[in-house]
Amino acid sequence: MIGPDDEMLLISNGLLVDDDAAVAALEEPSVLAFPADLAVPLGFERIDLGLAWSGILLAPGKLTSDLQHLPGDVDAVSSLLRIALQHGVPPVLLDRKLLAKGDWQLAPDADALAVREKRWIDAQRERISFRAPGMAVAERAGARLARDIVGRKTEIAPTLLAVACAIAAMFAAWFELPGYGLVLTTAVALFRHLAVVVQRISAAGTGKDHSTHLQAILDYGLDPLFIILLGLSAYGALGWMSFFIPLVLFGLLRLGERYANERWRRTYTDRVGLGVLLSVTAFFHLAAEVAAVLALIVLASRFFNGARAS
Repeated sequence: MIGPDDEMLLISNGLLVDDDAAVAALEEPSVLAFPADLAVPLGFERIDLGLAWSGILLAPGKLTSDLQHLPGDVDAVSSLLRIALQHGVPPVLLDRKLLAKGDWQLAPDADALAVREKRWIDAQRERISFRAPGMAVAERAGARLARDIVGRKTEIAPTLLAVACAIAAMFAAWFELPGYGLVLTTAVALFRHLAVVVQRISAAGTGKDHSTHLQAILDYGLDPLFIILLGLSAYGALGWMSFFIPLVLFGLLRLGERYANERWRRTYTDRVGLGVLLSVTAFFHLAAEVAAVLALIVLASRFFNGARAS
């Protein structure tokens, strides 16, 4: 099936590689190799005194014709490796750190696969600093949750929990229980971010976008839910003016999300941390006052950032 004008990519059975390193090293026909002192004890095949075959090579297709001269029961993989070397396909040395870090493994066991999976999932996690404490915690929790549910029917569970909490928060608003509603809305923000992390990791593994219409509804509905509940928490004292403070606060936060620098943008986006603060103060009947102070802080931060930019 392999013609003389083809190229042959040969991958040893059970090999788990670092994709980027492999592609970068295979620009030309070559036999990828590691230092023998490190690779041979791990089960890689020695090809000379100082090198061991990494388990992957790229060679001209015409070399496969040499298999016709060998007995039918030979190991085809090992034979093609020797044929490639005999015809001058050059070895290319890979970074030994790929082996040391477990990024290149031959027939890994379950424990090695679990370690690699954890490392890969952690690599998909955004490095959010604790300037946005709620999102930082949610990002780490989402990455941990993804290890258990990605690829399963329960993958949509965080989104469904966020929707359930949003419905419960609306009932809390209807029955004039804004404190409990703010707690539920904070849970919406948390589960919403968990769902985002799980979907991001799932998409990275499959190449497909797993976002849903429910996720979009949550994105658009979260801030209005906060505004309604904050307004209700002070409605008895301020009347309709109680909705003015949360409108200003979340409007300023939206502006901060759009125009702040990368270092602080997540701080303006953090609805989990904000929700925790507002929920606690709501039970002390101070949510409106705290929201007003936060609005002033956000306004001052945007003013001084704008002055520095000018």
